[in-house]
Amino acid sequence: NAVITACAKGEEWQHSLSLLGAVQEANLTGSVVTYNACISASARGNQWQLALLWLTELREGADMADIITFNSVLAAFDGSGQWERAMDLLGVIAADRLEATVITYNVAISSCAGSGQWHAALWILSGMGKHFGLECNVITCTSAVNACAEAGEWQQALVTFDLMLQLRIQPNVFTYNAVISACETAAEW
Repeated sequence: NAVITACAKGEEWQHSLSLLGAVQEANLTGSVVTYNACISASARGNQWQLALLWLTELREGADMADIITFNSVLAAFDGSGQWERAMDLLGVIAADRLEATVITYNVAISSCAGSGQWHAALWILSGMGKHFGLECNVITCTSAVNACAEAGEWQQALVTFDLMLQLRIQPNVFTYNAVISACETAAEW
């Protein structure tokens, strides 16, 4: 596990793949920690298909995938245009009765933002408190503002920014950059 984790941190997803293959060839069973490390390495290598494969393999085995597993797969979807898969995975998390965390929703919102899916990002944001009792944080709100900005929805970006202020969440430089970008794109100075 330590070597595979080191590969994940070093963005050497190919080596983690080889190591897990060696574990399987030796008729050893990888633990959830082993798979999480491989999924994390796959995510860092922009290999969402591999991350999804590891998740499927883990869920079919004796070990149960945990929320860390799902968060790592969601991270693999971020930046890959796989926002629909991220939304589907939120449903799987709920069906498996796992307790999603703020990190879970942050990564899902970020996946939507990268694909310009501001409706989906705001849907996730609105459901966090209502249905899951989770409080959003600066990362959550900034990702939602960014989703609006990426889609050219400057008014929604400002509404989301205002909500953030109402919730007394302190914006950071990334938040301000997302708001400025939204207004700049729409030429709304």
